[in-house]
Amino acid sequence: MTLSANLAASLSALGVTPLLGDADRGEHAGVDGFRLPTGQVIGWRAPDDADTRETQVAASLIRVAAEAAQRIAAIDADTTRTEPWKAGERSKVASEAQARFDAARAEADRIAADFAAADAREAAPAPLGAGDHAAALVDSECRTWLRSLDREGLIALGRELGDPKHARLLEAMMRSPIPLSPWIAESARAAWIEHRLRADPQGARLRRQARERVEWLAAVTDQVGQAIADMQPPSRSPSVTRTT
Repeated sequence: MTLSANLAASLSALGVTPLLGDADRGEHAGVDGFRLPTGQVIGWRAPDDADTRETQVAASLIRVAAEAAQRIAAIDADTTRTEPWKAGERSKVASEAQARFDAARAEADRIAADFAAADAREAAPAPLGAGDHAAALVDSECRTWLRSLDREGLIALGRELGDPKHARLLEAMMRSPIPLSPWIAESARAAWIEHRLRADPQGARLRRQARERVEWLAAVTDQVGQAIADMQPPSRSPSVTRTT
């Protein structure tokens, strides 16, 4: 049984309904999402349906929302209580869930920060060797030429930096002690990473998968956060109309 199937089975005890794709109709053959007892839907469709750091955190976040939703659904179904009492209890449950969500989200933020740090390391070329004056001279000539370009020239260069012929120029640009112009900085960084990864197909595949998992976790985190925010009862404060 996959991680998603195991999660769906465990959440069913909390009144959560898994939303399954229909492979016979060409849909994703797995868990597409979860419907909470309070009606909110959280998309799932994990890119890597395995026990990864990202899926563990996502599952813990959904469980926070599911447990709160189960309690709120029970409160709403209680016919012996008044609406003001229900609103108060619902607010308490939602506030507790928000605190638990914030704590769990910290781990999601750490995962994103770890990936960003690894991405930054990938964008850093190896430093020049001690006494490598020839390479230092090439670096200097490349950066001098780059400084001679106007804005339009930089933008035009940015469009073709992915061409392998610019590999040495890219290396000099990324080693520059002076920040690159904003007109080309992001293009240069992306092109340099792609240049590095072309020589390492396995590394490129692993990096792409890691990015997919991090972006997917961010999407799940946002959905859970919104679902918990929606659990707060609407404000019953009377509106005030100012007259002059």
